[in-house]
Amino acid sequence: MSTVFGEVAVLAARITEAYRRFPPATGARAPLPSWAVPELEVTPGMTDLTVWEEFEDRAETTGVFLDHLRTLSPFRRRTPENRRGLLAALREVIDARGGVVPMRIVTSLVLAHRA
Repeated sequence: MSTVFGEVAVLAARITEAYRRFPPATGARAPLPSWAVPELEVTPGMTDLTVWEEFEDRAETTGVFLDHLRTLSPFRRRTPENRRGLLAALREVIDARGGVVPMRIVTSLVLAHRA
């Protein structure tokens, strides 16, 4: 295992632990194409199914990461107290790693025409 992969795995484990401490749990969410495509393929009258995905790997500072997190509905479903606690816990974890967190942004678009 490479040092970088090991560091990312440790970071991911610490971030996961922070989420567990401040419910509700977000649960695993399957990527959009994995459930939307089979549904559209069996829906009568849907044609020209197209899937487009883009992946972007980048590193974000603690502030940018937390600003992005504040916009996501699983975060916003938490109580104000748990939101504050989660933000503080994540800030501590990311700052302990130098204030930068690696991210993979996945953008998926699934289109079909109704016949």
